[in-house]
Amino acid sequence: GPENSLIFPERLTVYQDMSQPLPHYFINSSHNTYLTAGQFSGISSPEMYRQVLLAGCRCLELDCWKGRPPDEEPIITHGYTMTTEILFKDVIEAIAESAFKTSQYPVILSFENHVDSPKQQAKMADYCRTIFGDMLLTEPLEKYPLKAGSPVPSPQELLGKILIKNKKNQVADNRSQEMKRRKSMESVAEEAACGETTQTVPGETEEQCENEEEQEPIDQEDEEEHKKNASDEGTAGQEVRAYAEMSSLVNYIQPVKFVSFELSKEINRSYVISSFTETKALDMLIKFCLDFVEYNKRQMSRIYPKGTRMDSSNYMPHVFWNTGCQMVALNFQTSDIPMQLNNS
Repeated sequence: GPENSLIFPERLTVYQDMSQPLPHYFINSSHNTYLTAGQFSGISSPEMYRQVLLAGCRCLELDCWKGRPPDEEPIITHGYTMTTEILFKDVIEAIAESAFKTSQYPVILSFENHVDSPKQQAKMADYCRTIFGDMLLTEPLEKYPLKAGSPVPSPQELLGKILIKNKKNQVADNRSQEMKRRKSMESVAEEAACGETTQTVPGETEEQCENEEEQEPIDQEDEEEHKKNASDEGTAGQEVRAYAEMSSLVNYIQPVKFVSFELSKEINRSYVISSFTETKALDMLIKFCLDFVEYNKRQMSRIYPKGTRMDSSNYMPHVFWNTGCQMVALNFQTSDIPMQLNNS
């Protein structure tokens, strides 16, 4: 009978308040979703996207690379390894088929984009638009503009929607915003007044601010630390720029390189997200625990396994859940204790 159940029957369905901003929730997240086994020589399969979605995952990772002639079809694989390749289009079709079978809550696609071809990025964007159709969120909701101090929508308001996490071309985006602004403004004087009241350039992100701070000289210890971080990051730190078509798909999940908790607080943009390797995140957690918690109250963070976990093993996720990290990405193909904890 129900009195002998291991869990409360009333909690088999969603009973929490799902009307809070997206950063207020833990998001079941997958790392290198396409792999069926190890990180170095494992087989890639679109079927993995179906399986993790059916298992309740809401954030999937797509490592995108440039396809070869003559077809020049973008592919998904683990770069610089012996893992097999699968077509980007096949993955998008698999996601469209299974995205909302288990849950209607939003799905986030985390792109690690190495496609340095405007033509192929345009093809990727076209596949997303045509295959996902109305499921794809291409414009921010009117109630939640992309500006400092404004919250992002709740899971309830994003039901049945797919959100893209990919680098955003701020220059192209700013030009588009400027054209819209000029058309909507009644006079040049109003436009000038609007520009003087803002403290930052529209569309400016942490990623742009960081470029000014990266001019400091690097000593030997910092250089060794940088090399270690690069090894832990794997290919994640080698993404290429986003061209106009892919950039136009990005709204509430805009990735930037993390600079500092102080700068994040000052900029105060809830739609900005930073990713950290497990080692970097643990170091930050130990040194700046309260700052990390406050950061996660305002915006989202994504944690992923270090690049040296070639056997697709996992770290214990609850360490980062305790700090409020929303996307704690794990290797779903490995049923170790961390993955079992995630499933529970």
